[in-house]
Amino acid sequence: MGVGSTTVEAPGLAELEAARGEAAGVDAAALAAAILDAAALEAAALAAAILENAALEAAALDAAMLDAASSDAAALDAAALDAAILEAAALDASALDIAMLEAAALDAAVMDAAALDAAALEAAAPDAAILDAAALDAAALEAAALDAAALDAAALDAATLDSAALEASALDAAALEASALDAAALDAAALDAAALDAAALDAAALEASALEAPALDAAALEAAELEASALGAAPLEGAAPEVAGLEAAVAVVGGGSDVPNASTQ
Repeated sequence: MGVGSTTVEAPGLAELEAARGEAAGVDAAALAAAILDAAALEAAALAAAILENAALEAAALDAAMLDAASSDAAALDAAALDAAILEAAALDASALDIAMLEAAALDAAVMDAAALDAAALEAAAPDAAILDAAALDAAALEAAALDAAALDAAALDAATLDSAALEASALDAAALEASALDAAALDAAALDAAALDAAALDAAALEASALEAPALDAAALEAAELEASALGAAPLEGAAPEVAGLEAAVAVVGGGSDVPNASTQ
């Protein structure tokens, strides 16, 4: 339907047209939105792919750099190790050479010293033989002198022992005689002393018995008098025979000593 048209359209047709226009607008908007979404997705995918490629390239560069650095470090280490091995081998070789030279010098010095010692021993052998012979001769002379001196000393010792034995036997005989004389003198003195002791003991016994008898008589009489005075005259007269018997016994014991009779006092 054109502007200014005189044709009158039906109401349903206008609505249909309007609905179609709206649908077409919605479809266009949806298409535009879909196009934008597709473009955004493609852009995002492209950006992601670019980022992934960049990351892969960076990782590859890093790996290559690390490999190169590792290779360089390994090469440097190997070179340093080879240099150290070569230096150690050179030092060992020089030390071995020095040790071999020193050992050779020592061997030469030892051989020279041994040769000098052998020469000195060979030169000293005649002198040593002469000295040994002289020493043997001197030792033989000394041994002979010592043997002669020993024989002389033995003879002197034997003579001395013989004289000493004779003197000892003479001294023993004199000592035996002196001891016999001393024993006889001691026996005589002992006999004299025993005789004197026996005589002295006999005299002392006699004197003691002589002194004891009067004392016993006096004591008996005094006891009888005391008993008589205590018992009275009658008992005394009855005891007169007993007192007389006692006095007689005392007189017999006293050896007939003069003791006064108690009955006469």
